[in-house]
Amino acid sequence: AIDRKALVSTALFGQGAPANSLFMPGVPFYDQNTKGLQFDVAAAKQEMAQSSKPNGFTTTLAIQSGNSTEQTVAQIVQSELKDVGITVNIAQIDPTTQHAQVQQGNYEMAMSIWTMDIADPDEWVTFAVNPNGGSHSAFTYYNNPAVIGLAKQGQSQTDPAKRQQIYSDLQNQVAADAPLAWLYYVPYAYPSSTKVSGFSVTPLGNYPLQGVSLSK
Repeated sequence: AIDRKALVSTALFGQGAPANSLFMPGVPFYDQNTKGLQFDVAAAKQEMAQSSKPNGFTTTLAIQSGNSTEQTVAQIVQSELKDVGITVNIAQIDPTTQHAQVQQGNYEMAMSIWTMDIADPDEWVTFAVNPNGGSHSAFTYYNNPAVIGLAKQGQSQTDPAKRQQIYSDLQNQVAADAPLAWLYYVPYAYPSSTKVSGFSVTPLGNYPLQGVSLSK
């Protein structure tokens, strides 16, 4: 029940795009046709009525203190979830403490970001959907055996077309299950200076500092 287009416009001043998938557009086998759950307040209210909390509930969204983007996003989430009967209390927590709480599973709602170190979706997929993949499914404790099976198929399949189908199926199933509410894709910003030489950013977003120099 979150309008991601409006969120991008308000929180990011249009410098981003609404997210539709577990993958982002730069990741191999990203499927732009992944739909998942869309912004639909009426449908959200219907789902709430069928849940164990038909009259709504109160929860806490833990954000990192001092992060202005998270503060703005949290306020939007708070406002929009109120429309379906969910009261969101925002807790601003020291970044180190908040990060530790998420990794320990000691939270109700939290925000996170992700990137990858290799140009293959398996790194993020294993972390994001396999509870035994090293991060308890991105610390959501999501556990869908069918999705885990698709993730393992993607690891061993070498045919690009078959691999695309596997990862498309995976993206659609995870979108439908919604263990994460991905909000937006945002480009990284890097300041530059004529005094800095040799700085570059890899397609993965990493920036090796070997050979970088600063002139006076």
